[in-house]
Amino acid sequence: MRRHCIVFLDRLLGEFTNIEVYLIFKLREWGEALKIENVEKKVKAHWRICSEHFSANSYANNWSATLNRNAVPSQYIQTSKTEVTNEDIHFSTPIKVPSTHPVPSTSKGSASLMYDTSMLSSLHETPTSSCASINFRQNATIFSTNESKAPSISRSLFKKCDLNFSCTPREKKLRSILKQREKQLQAVKKLCKQRGKELRQVHQIKNLDKNPLVNNLFEGLSPVVANFLVAQVRWSKQPTRARRWSLEDKLFALLLFKRSPSCYALMRRFLALPSRSTLTALLSHFPLKPGINLNLFQHLQSVLAGRPPKDSFCTLMFDEMSILEHLEYDRTGDCFVGLENLGHHGSSAKIANHALVFMVQGVGGKWKQPLAFYFSHGPVSSDKLQLILLDVLDTCSNHGLNVVTCISYMGTNNVKTFKSMGATESQPFFVHKGKRIFCMFDPPHLIKCLRNNFLKHPIQVPVLIGEENVSFTARWDHLLEAKAIDDRSPVDYRTLKKLTDAHFHPSVQQTMKVKLAAQIFSHSFAAYIHSLISTNSVSNDRLGTAQLLKDGNKLFDSLNGFAQGAENGKEVHCVVTWESKHWSFWEEMLEMIPKWQFLRDNNTVCSPPSQTGWQLTVKSFTMICTELLQSGEFTSVRPRSFNQDPLENLFGAIRSSCGANDTPTAAQFISALKTQVVCGLSKGHLKGGNCEADNAKLLSDFRHLFEGLNQQLDQPRMAERCSVIVNISSVIDVPTLADEIELAVLSGSPGIFSTAYVSGYIAKKLLEKSSCDICKSVLITEPSAQDNFNIYISNKEFSTDKHRLIYPSEKLVKNVGIITNVMEAIVPQLMNDARDVQHRIATSIFSSSNTENLFEWISCDPHRISIAQCIVAAVGRVYLRWYATGFNRKRKSQRKARTVRKKLKKLGHPS
Repeated sequence: MRRHCIVFLDRLLGEFTNIEVYLIFKLREWGEALKIENVEKKVKAHWRICSEHFSANSYANNWSATLNRNAVPSQYIQTSKTEVTNEDIHFSTPIKVPSTHPVPSTSKGSASLMYDTSMLSSLHETPTSSCASINFRQNATIFSTNESKAPSISRSLFKKCDLNFSCTPREKKLRSILKQREKQLQAVKKLCKQRGKELRQVHQIKNLDKNPLVNNLFEGLSPVVANFLVAQVRWSKQPTRARRWSLEDKLFALLLFKRSPSCYALMRRFLALPSRSTLTALLSHFPLKPGINLNLFQHLQSVLAGRPPKDSFCTLMFDEMSILEHLEYDRTGDCFVGLENLGHHGSSAKIANHALVFMVQGVGGKWKQPLAFYFSHGPVSSDKLQLILLDVLDTCSNHGLNVVTCISYMGTNNVKTFKSMGATESQPFFVHKGKRIFCMFDPPHLIKCLRNNFLKHPIQVPVLIGEENVSFTARWDHLLEAKAIDDRSPVDYRTLKKLTDAHFHPSVQQTMKVKLAAQIFSHSFAAYIHSLISTNSVSNDRLGTAQLLKDGNKLFDSLNGFAQGAENGKEVHCVVTWESKHWSFWEEMLEMIPKWQFLRDNNTVCSPPSQTGWQLTVKSFTMICTELLQSGEFTSVRPRSFNQDPLENLFGAIRSSCGANDTPTAAQFISALKTQVVCGLSKGHLKGGNCEADNAKLLSDFRHLFEGLNQQLDQPRMAERCSVIVNISSVIDVPTLADEIELAVLSGSPGIFSTAYVSGYIAKKLLEKSSCDICKSVLITEPSAQDNFNIYISNKEFSTDKHRLIYPSEKLVKNVGIITNVMEAIVPQLMNDARDVQHRIATSIFSSSNTENLFEWISCDPHRISIAQCIVAAVGRVYLRWYATGFNRKRKSQRKARTVRKKLKKLGHPS
């Protein structure tokens, strides 16, 4: 806002006295003295009175800018009150005229001093002025405005003052201090101005994604690619530690890192990406542990509350995945990872080699969600599996998930579990909380089992000829014969050219491939054998083989359809409705399947489990479709929603996230599962996998858990600390151990070298937090040739002139050695429940009567307890990692020995 001035003068001046706005009575008094009307309004409009209207006696002294309390303008007073308007002002080239008096400013309530310069032009003669004693061309009443900007001048408090007058030494000192402070203030203002520009630039960069130009540029790109490019523009020129990553940036980087850590390290050399520690810290904040995670179920309940009731219908599937036997100590969770852990159903010291995962898939919508996982040594027994299954079903029903059926593969424990819960071929369900839960086996697994049994056993199949069923024997040799006939044809005329040796002579791994089994039981293969029979290329006894292939293909299609209508003429490869062909076909197959007779080498009949599995699955799915269609929520049922493909895709994604590792460790499994959940199972289907793409999305990725809920989720854990401790006196004799350690320390035994080195590191960390001289005297010592226990540290020095390493005291080395041996004795006793390991170790040590004198050597009473706790915690962090490493080496050597024995036994050598 421009400033204005009321001026009465006989020479041009440029500095003005500011008027205190709040002193209304002074304004009126000054206005009456100057004969100015409405002076209050003019002051509010930022008009000022020139300092020349005040005599020298009006100031405190000849150099002060402060007016006396009773000062009144008395110089250059006009003889009559004349209101001068802007039309009476003549403007010309501004002239700077200094004043001898600085002026205090109180503009906008400011209490600081301010000095203004006004440029006044040559004056326009005013004939109406009554000031007879003043030349009107030189002395006039003018209203002047700063229409043209005045040249910048220094606003220093002392530059315009005459400093040659005499003043006291104290005043000189104060004036020098003020000058120094003024320079500092100017430097700070300049720095703030520079930082302001930088902040505006940073703000523009941070809001780069809101820029319309950038949005138009990224319009054709996916959100993931657009966010990545914005992050590169935003952070590429910033230092590594100055970068701040959004959650989307971290999750995208996490996917890249889990896919290939080495490739991610290469990309970080050229692109701005989060560090490995940042991604590891992100996963550590996601609360996912073996067993039921109630916080996840509570969030799923809130998600389902906003959806139609149809979306709550789901299937519950469970399956096991092999993992590598490997033990790791998780410092963040204070627990061992890799042991058998069945949640609140118990754990043991056995090393885990299987991961059991429970997952739900929507029946009314294309969604899926992993629910819980468990670690076990070998497959989970049927008794424990039944308890876990009921626990998961209870939690699902309590949180709004309407489970229709349970699906699994035909493992022995799974079959036994379903039977123990009451499911049979005639009644394939059990009752849970007054509701029927149907049991099914995975149809892709059943077609694979049928192929494997057909590969081993001939099968007698009834074939309808006319109105009579005639029994024919289907043999695997018939398939080989048909393939040989087709191979004799030219390549361009072959019918079975997609079938390879892997289909007819599968290896052990190839027998697990569903794709190879489904291509054997195909309508095209059955039609080719029928064609050979019709042309008399083969005998009629191949009708059983053709009928088995045809029935197996149609049966698998009826349980694997997804299209709304019949696809390519396949009447049952579609959704199930009241008018579809499924009902009559299933009724026919329920009569046909029991008539399949699997023959052993001695022509005796056997009944493989897969035969019963087919009957139970077809019967169960028939009842499921009937119940869903009668509920009124469904007009059709999608059969492909009733298999384990989503779970198989999850296993494939986990293996892919562990570096294409088929058998990841337990820790890798947890990390990969977290990654897939929070990233939305981005790799839904792997090329060459053992299942079809399910095209389902996660019901929730739980990203809200990264936004403020971590503290709430960590609180219950503190209340659930394991209270089981070990009685040290029953495991090890501490006094005898102390004597042995003391002898080893004094003699400089080689086994004590590493203990002394670790003790020096512990002492260094303790002294970084405390400057107590007493603590320093008991924790460290000066280098001495007499200290045999520190000889390794002395030899590790690079120079004898300057010691860079810490030399621990004898008492500290002895104490660390005792604690290490105590941990070695009690850690195996804690492995049955591997939670809160370090906490339980510390509790066992401090509560034992044998260790009550263990820390008496610490002479600093105020710090004795804290130092003792820090020593135990530090030794625990080091030793627990040593323990896990030694355990893994031992298991690895045992596995190698078993492999060697198997090879020798296979070669006929004695083991």
